[in-house]
Formats: sequence, structure tokens, C-alpha cells
Amino acid sequence: MNKVNAQVAVSMVLVLLRGVGAEATPTDARVLQQLAASCTTRETGLSGVRHACDSAVQVVRAPSGHVFAERTLAQRSYSGNGSEHNCIVEWADFVEVIPGSGITQPTALYVRAHARSPKGAARGRGWASCTYDVLISKYTR
Repeated sequence: MNKVNAQVAVSMVLVLLRGVGAEATPTDARVLQQLAASCTTRETGLSGVRHACDSAVQVVRAPSGHVFAERTLAQRSYSGNGSEHNCIVEWADFVEVIPGSGITQPTALYVRAHARSPKGAARGRGWASCTYDVLISKYTR
């Protein structure tokens, strides 16, 4: 199996965002979570042999009593090269946020990067690098 140079970057930045006005309380707080993944392949050889890489799966879980606001997910940055390059995002562990409503939000977020070096002889390396921001919100059980 070919060795790959897979670099994984995880940065979790917590920024407390408060509501506007004197009525704001700590229960109104929302937290911005940042998650990143990246990998880089070896160069395509002179014979045209390509290489692939997959980053480790990066996982972030919302604290107890909190959920990810799924629709707030935003791709902050992306860079890629090669015949394949992408980032895969998966939501998991959904909870019902309003009892009896059927409305659910996830409590876990998974991100993984995948790349494959370019087609052709000696065409360089492939890579994928991405960073996402998402809000975590408190909910009442």
C-alpha cells in the first residue's frame, strides 16, 4: 500500500456570541465551533501511478443540553488539487429539540478530507483542505 502524507488540522475555536440588549442572559448564548480537515498525496510518478489520501475523521460533539444548528454550517475555506478532492460532512446523533414536534438537530459533526493526485506522468500532488464554522445552540429538554 502506498504511503501518503496526510496532515490533519483540527482547530476548535469557541467564540461566545451574546444576544443584543439588556435582556440577554447566558441561556441566550450560542457558540461558534470551527472544524477543519486536510490531506496531501505524494506526487504522481513518471509512470503515471497516482496516489490517494484520506484524513482522519474529525469529530466534534455538542455539549450536553446543546445541539448544532444544522443550517448554520458554512464552509469557511477550501483548497483542492488533483483528479479527486473533496471534504465529506456528516451529521449524527440527532435529538428532538421541541418535545413531540419531530423537529430534530444533530449533536455530532464529522468531517473528512479526500484527495487523489492528478492524472498523467509527473503531474504533481493532490490535496484537499477545508474549514467549517457552525453554531451550537442550547435547548431545553
